[in-house]
Amino acid sequence: MTTFDGQVREYPVIAIDRFKSQTGVKYYFLTHAHADHTQGLENSQFRGKLHCTEITAKLLLNKRIRKKQPFAYLHSSLITHVEMEEFILETTEYGRLTITFLPANHCPGAIMILIQGCNGTVLHTGDMRAEPAFVDDSLSVLETLKIRHLYMDTTFCAQQFDNFITKDKAIELLIDLVQKSPKDQQFYFDFWMYGHEELWFAIAHTFDSKIHVSPERYHLYCSAHSSYNEVLTLDSNVRFHSCRWQSPCCQLSNKTICIYPKPTTDPGMRLYENEEYLLRTDLPRNAQLDQYLVLPFSMHSSLSEIVGFIKYVRPSRLTATVAHGKWNQVEYMRNLLSLHGADVFSSGNQSSSSNNDSSSISLLIESADDESNTTQDTYLFSDENDPVPEPPTKSQPTKYDRAAAKFRERYSKRKTIHVSTLETLTWHGSSIEELAVPTKNDGIKEQQQQQPKDNDTSRESLQSVSGNNKKAKIEQHQSAKTPIVICLD
Repeated sequence: MTTFDGQVREYPVIAIDRFKSQTGVKYYFLTHAHADHTQGLENSQFRGKLHCTEITAKLLLNKRIRKKQPFAYLHSSLITHVEMEEFILETTEYGRLTITFLPANHCPGAIMILIQGCNGTVLHTGDMRAEPAFVDDSLSVLETLKIRHLYMDTTFCAQQFDNFITKDKAIELLIDLVQKSPKDQQFYFDFWMYGHEELWFAIAHTFDSKIHVSPERYHLYCSAHSSYNEVLTLDSNVRFHSCRWQSPCCQLSNKTICIYPKPTTDPGMRLYENEEYLLRTDLPRNAQLDQYLVLPFSMHSSLSEIVGFIKYVRPSRLTATVAHGKWNQVEYMRNLLSLHGADVFSSGNQSSSSNNDSSSISLLIESADDESNTTQDTYLFSDENDPVPEPPTKSQPTKYDRAAAKFRERYSKRKTIHVSTLETLTWHGSSIEELAVPTKNDGIKEQQQQQPKDNDTSRESLQSVSGNNKKAKIEQHQSAKTPIVICLD
């Protein structure tokens, strides 16, 4: 799920996959139709022009949520473009920009966005799967370009996702399973989101049988592209299903194997071991199944594929569009990419060698909730070799340093041991998961809340309190450790 605010730093008049109000944005782009990339479009007050592919436009317009079509109002706002064909965007601020949609290997209609203009060449990947064969076959145009800034999908930039099997290998596993199963074995494909359609096509073509889907899904896909008429059907008398589980066709027999695609480093299929904890599935908890199998299948790049793509593109600057752990995740990804051969340096320490195959990369992780994203300066580069502006150094106090110092100073002067919600440090957009809020049980008189100067005065103050209940309350309160929460985004 993307955490990037969408505003292209070199061309701030452009926003990608984020449609909430942002200062200076005039041109909007959508990489694909997944819900986490359409934030802000559900608001019918959106009045901008939206650039995307034709398939994405059709999926968006025909999508139904609780029998409603929340994006139908965009019909007159959509501007569609063809993959691999350049088009010109005339801007007042940056002159003529050349835009190219590149395939992303993610889901139907998904694209990467290549922007070429006066501030350098920028590539936003959206969500992508950078399989080596796909990169070599479909993205060779990038090999000769000098990419100033790469906005990279880092969903699985973690050591535990070092390698995924290819999509083709996953398809082979699925076909092999079906071939070895009895002819009367029914299969239910638990594909709840866009991106698994390749599996449908492989099954339909290999076994000459269509896949039964719900009427809503059938009309959605068939309206997006005519090829889905060849693989999907409303006829329930078939062996393969990707319909609602509650449909009668899936309840007549318990000889059903459910296939659940999941990003995993396992090289083969396996039984799902924690079925009761399965999230985001069409299946109810009480579904009667013969087997529940996990198919290793990913629509996002593995760590090794992320590293390989960075080496292939050789950008001067890298922004990770997914960084849930904020500053901890920044340092983790920086070290991890460097460890795996993607040379990452802080801005200003880039290698001067032009013969180095691996480009020096400034890894700048940006969060959608960070206030600084909406106040970035516009960087104008007349030369692609100009250095990237340096981020604040340790000698320059950040907003964290200033706010934390102010908080510590205020807290050191406190006379009470409570931490109120107003005195808990946070900034715009953050969420407080743990917060020590005083309750009625903690309420004691002000004179009983004074901090004892030493152990002797502490005993005297306890003895001066009348009543066993009050004494017990004070002892319990003094022994408790009230957490001080500092929430940062």
